[in-house]
This record gives sequence, C-alpha cells and structure tokens, in this order.
Amino acid sequence: MEKINGETFVRVNMLKIKDWSEVPGVKKAWIMQGFEGEKGMAFHPVISEVKDVDRDGKLDIFRCRSEHAGAKIERLCYDNGSVVWESEPLAALHGDESRLPVFDLDADGVYSVLHATKGGTWCINAKTGKTEWSVKEAVGDIIVGHFLDKKKQAVVVRSAGALRCYDDRGTLVWKHDTGLSGGDAYAHELYRHDADRDGLDEIFANWQKLTLALKGDGTVLWEDKTQRHHSDYLVCADVDGDGKTELIYDHEGCSAEKGPTYIVDAMTGKIKGKIDYRKDGLRHAQNMALGDFDRDRPGLEIAICGKLGGLFVWDANGKLVWKRAVPTSLLSKGDWDGDGVEDISCHALGANVDGMFSVWNGKGKRLYAISFLPSPSKRTWSNKHNGGSWSHATPGGHEGIRRQIDLDGNGHADFIVGMGAWHWGSDAILFLMEGP
Repeated sequence: MEKINGETFVRVNMLKIKDWSEVPGVKKAWIMQGFEGEKGMAFHPVISEVKDVDRDGKLDIFRCRSEHAGAKIERLCYDNGSVVWESEPLAALHGDESRLPVFDLDADGVYSVLHATKGGTWCINAKTGKTEWSVKEAVGDIIVGHFLDKKKQAVVVRSAGALRCYDDRGTLVWKHDTGLSGGDAYAHELYRHDADRDGLDEIFANWQKLTLALKGDGTVLWEDKTQRHHSDYLVCADVDGDGKTELIYDHEGCSAEKGPTYIVDAMTGKIKGKIDYRKDGLRHAQNMALGDFDRDRPGLEIAICGKLGGLFVWDANGKLVWKRAVPTSLLSKGDWDGDGVEDISCHALGANVDGMFSVWNGKGKRLYAISFLPSPSKRTWSNKHNGGSWSHATPGGHEGIRRQIDLDGNGHADFIVGMGAWHWGSDAILFLMEGP
C-alpha cells in the first residue's frame, strides 16, 4: 500500500490472486483455458460478449476461440465458463473492430451472434450455435441497426471501400461502392445512429480519405473528401443541446496526428465546431466517450484519450476542462458509482500501454483503478508491454464501446474487460467489472 498524490493505492500481484471475487470492482472473472492438445485454439481476449439471450436472468458468455482458420464461436456458462455449444469451424478472424455483436435481428425473441471473418460474415443462432446464414463476399466490419425496418434489424458490412446491407435473413438489399481501393480504403470506424429521430438508423463510415453519411436505405446524405487520414472514432449525440444531432470525428487523424476533431451536423455534414487537440497537448487521438459527465456544465462533455495514454476532457464549446496522465487507449462510459451520472472509463491495451482499467467522474476525480500486471502471458505485442483490457459491446455491436449498461438493475454500469496477450492467449481472463 502506498500514497500517490493523496490517493491510497494497493498493489497486488495478479498471479497470486486465488479468488477474483474478493477483488473490489471485479463482479465476475472467467479464466479462459485453451483446449489441451490443440495448439493455438485459445480465446481471443477482445472478441467476446456477455448478454442474457434466454431472458432467464442469467448472463450468457460468447467468445471467439482462435483468430486463425478453423476458428469457432463458443457460448459459455456464466457460473463456471464451461462450453454450452460450439459453432462449426469458421474462417480466420477479419479483425477486432466489430467485436461480437449479439442481436435479435427479426424480433422473434431469438438472438443471433454475428462474426466477421476473412471468409465472410457468419450469423449464428445464439441458442443452438447452428449457422443461420453466411455471406462470403461480406468481409469486413459489422454494424447492426434498424436501417430498413423499425421492428426488424439489418446488418451493414464494410468490405474495403464498399458498404453492403443485408436483411435479417442475410439477403443483400443494397450496396454502396465509394470507389476507394488499396491504402485509401483503410478504415477503422463504422457507426449507426438515428440522427433524425425517425425510428431508422443512419450510417456513418470513415476511410483514409473519406467520411460518409448515408440513410439506412443506402442514400448518401453527405461526404467529406478533404481528409487525408482516417479517424479513430465516430460518435453521435446532441452535443450543444440545440435539439439536433451532431457527429464528432477526427479530421486528419491517426497517422497524420493533425486533427482537429470536427463537430458537424449529422444530417448535412456542416461544421458546427472544432477541437484543436494538438494545441491542448494531445498527439494521437485514439478514442472518445461523449456524455453528460458534469451536470454543472451546459451540453455534453467530450472525452478523448491518446494512443499511448492521457485522458483529456473538453466542454461542448471545445474548451479544455481538464486532463490527466493515465494509461489508456480506449474509452467507454457508464454510471460506475450509482449516483445517476455517467462516468468515463479508461481501458489500457497491451498493444499500446500496460494493461489497466480506471474510472473517472466528470470533475476529473479518479473513482477506481486496477492494474492487470504482471501478465501471466509470454505472448505479447512487444517485449515491453504485457496485459491488456478492452471494454466492448454490452448493448451489442460497435455502439457498445460508447456506453455500458446496467445488466442486473442495481444502478451500476457493468463493464466487460478482457485481459491477456494481445490477440490471443490460453491464459486470458474475461472480467465483468462493476463499482463496488
């Protein structure tokens, strides 16, 4: 135990923890073991989801076993992590941007698990593990939303410079080709939001040289072709409280590291404000959480973190409110302490910084922190970084990284955090975190 800047810190060797339930902030921990005799068939720490798909009051766990050819999706038991079902062998993992969306696509009460691979997109029955449909040409990031129908949901997949929309049965409804190819088609962000509040979701996508907004039927709303590098975040909300939805994205982001962050009208693309994060001391803007973190300030607060650490918070007008030197590379939000106000959660990834999970309120006060070191894994991104954590799709799909939800109705948000070697490791641990 030691004091740092007036705060008390307790340092614990995670290799010596026998019962994770005794650690404050850890609601549940599943130690993910690989199959004996099956080299490489271990769980991917990022591709996972926790959701009650049977509506029996008990959460169900879905994870991707391996990122290589023959990878499988598995449903695991909440109590002990035992396998409930295993999917057919799938193609190698496409990437981890989509994580593992779990949705009731056709509103019939039966959930489906969606998985992005290099061999296409798979839709798997969450109850049985059987493949419902697959589309081989849909290789890329996934979002799920009410694009075509206010009751049923559809799936949009970005494959390089093209967007494809499939209905709940996997039938292609429309395709939009941007014409981008090669390095210009490199991208991270794909997002959906009902920006005009008509009950149908709009689609927002970002590539190396393009930010694009479409209606759910594929109609283009606007394009920003002035970029030269992709954004690492896209988020929609009514930032300034004027009743209209804004889209926030990094202009000239990632490798360019120039910015600024754009705040634009979501339906027209008209610029309403900018944040010069470079001027305020942030170099590589890696991720963002947007919310009313400080009820004493008008509008919403914009929290952005650096790729190698650092948390910065601006007000609705783009004025820097506070910043903290903290390990992080991804952000999420949720009410950690049960006071009715959302807090900012920081997730440090082993790919970029040492594994750590911390929570901050809108005033800049740290509410919680836990370090996932030392790491039991020897397989790391580099020789310097171990561990890793990632908060992802509790609500389902990409939007889950923006806000976690209260799974058990006790007033505290639940956060899903995976720890282990970046990409895969038989020693990975999946945590369900909640304010103690």
